[in-house]
Amino acid sequence: SQAIATTEVAQAAQAQAQARLENATLEKDRAENLYKDNSIPKQKYDAAVAAYKIALAGRDLAAANLHVSKASLSLANVGRKQALAALEELDTRIADYTVRAPIAGIVTARFVDQGAMDNPAIPIVEIMDTSILKVCCDVAQVNAGKVREGQPVTLSVDAYPGAAFAGTVTIVNPSLDPKTRTLPIEIHTDGKPSPEKTAEGALLRPGMFVNLSIKIGKKTTLAIPRDCLLRLPGTGVYYLFVVKDSKAEKRTVQVGIGRGNIVEITSGLKVGESVVIQGQANLKTGTAVMEEKGTD
Repeated sequence: SQAIATTEVAQAAQAQAQARLENATLEKDRAENLYKDNSIPKQKYDAAVAAYKIALAGRDLAAANLHVSKASLSLANVGRKQALAALEELDTRIADYTVRAPIAGIVTARFVDQGAMDNPAIPIVEIMDTSILKVCCDVAQVNAGKVREGQPVTLSVDAYPGAAFAGTVTIVNPSLDPKTRTLPIEIHTDGKPSPEKTAEGALLRPGMFVNLSIKIGKKTTLAIPRDCLLRLPGTGVYYLFVVKDSKAEKRTVQVGIGRGNIVEITSGLKVGESVVIQGQANLKTGTAVMEEKGTD
């Protein structure tokens, strides 16, 4: 800074003045010795003494200037520290009045308008990170032991028929929900459709309801079309009609997992039994039925 440069110049000037004083001192001492021996005239001796006094005064002046320069430098340093403190205070105020997003994402909602008075109890905006979407769902207790972190999941939505989205089981709750006796899990997906099953413009969005399929293994089971099933009103009891000796027989059954129009029958039906698939709504046990065998 200018104060530092001025101080350095004053230090150089003092060094020069000190050198002149030392030289004038030597000349004065030499002139005194010669004057005592009457080897030089008084005029020359007086000139040496005068030169010494001038050099001494110059040294004192340079020292005074250096002292003033150092004082100015000290004041400049104090001013600099005060300016830095004021700047730091301004930075703190700016930081206090600057709203920064805690995450990178997309603003999905704004709760205040520009120029409105801020209220700490009211959020300013809603931000969503859509790079990873989370699907929260529950797994039935019977399958709770078959779900593991890292299992692949296939997702689908009604908005894009035929499109499939890949996901992964990321979080498996360590305990079941005591109210529903189901296992909460969390699935993560990037929301992009699988290359082999895509649709134009297909992309999962926050808030969508999805259908999902988790591969937990394979098993051989008895299954029938869902259209064969009837349910007692107001209950969860399912029944169907089987054909026995060309007559209808009502049979209560237990159902398991299902996919599309196919549903698993866990009890109440045996392999090889014929099931009524049409017109069963008006049947009763003992009603004669006629079997029609289709052709492939």
